Order: sequence, then C-alpha cells, then structure tokens
Amino acid sequence: QDRGEGEGEGHVGQSQALRGRPLGAFPYVGSRLELALLPAVSAAALLSLLLAFATPGAHPALSVLAVVACGTAASAIMVSVQSRRRAAAEVRAALDVVWHHAIFTEQASALELEVGWLRALSAALRAREAFDAHKGEGGQLDELAKWRPDLATVVAEVAKSSLERPFAR
Repeated sequence: QDRGEGEGEGHVGQSQALRGRPLGAFPYVGSRLELALLPAVSAAALLSLLLAFATPGAHPALSVLAVVACGTAASAIMVSVQSRRRAAAEVRAALDVVWHHAIFTEQASALELEVGWLRALSAALRAREAFDAHKGEGGQLDELAKWRPDLATVVAEVAKSSLERPFAR
C-alpha cells in the first residue's frame, strides 16, 4: 500500500466531509418521507400502468403519464438505495477510522512499554559497569551491610570462594 492509502487513512477524508452530521445518518434514509414516498409513487406508477393498459384504444396522454410515473418510481427507489449504500459506506469508514486509531494507540503503548524496559535495562547495565569498575576499591560489602545486613555475610562468603563470577568478561 502506498503511504496514506491505508484502510483507516483512506476513509478519513470521507468521514471529515460530513460537516457535523453523525456518521451514517442520512435525513432521507428511514424517514417518514421515504416511508410515504416510495409506496405512494410506486402505487401511482402501478395504477397509471394498469389504467393505460386497461383503456381500449390509443391514449398517448395515459401512456406518457404511465412512463413518467414509472420513471419517478424508479428514481425514488434508486435514491433510496443509493442513500442507504452511502450511509453504510460512512459507517464502514467510521469503523475503519476507529479501528485504525485503536490499533495505532495499542502499538504506541506497546512501544512505550518497550522503551521503558530498554531504559531500565540500560540503567541496570550502567550500574553494573559502575560496580565492576570500582570493585577493587573495597567498601562494597560495607555498603551492602548498611543496605541489607542479612545478605552481607552470604555475599562475603561467595566473594571469597573460588567459584567463577557470573558476569566475568
């Protein structure tokens, strides 16, 4: 996909062009006008067709009236269908934008968590390197005894033993 052509990003323009109208809320779709207009125009078209075919002889006025009524009924039905399609497209566009935002927020929080872990690991590495750089100076066991007196004897015994150090380079 090209940059700016993603699922969520492609529908942003469509959802921003609404100008204050709620997404998918077309004034015509499901309105009383639609519920009254479609059956009335369709009934008028059907009645004019029946009247045009039921009258014996050539009646050009009735035929024109029937054609116009059928065209009006077909136009009203197509306007209704297109309005419903557009409302459904707007709802899909809104869902795409919301999902894009939710996934982006999730990825950003995951990255923030990873950055936090990397900072903590970096600080621990710097502390270990600082400790390793000053281990010949002495005083570490005294500091440990002040901080954790229960561990000072164990650490002193381990330091005096001939075991390999786990962080030796």
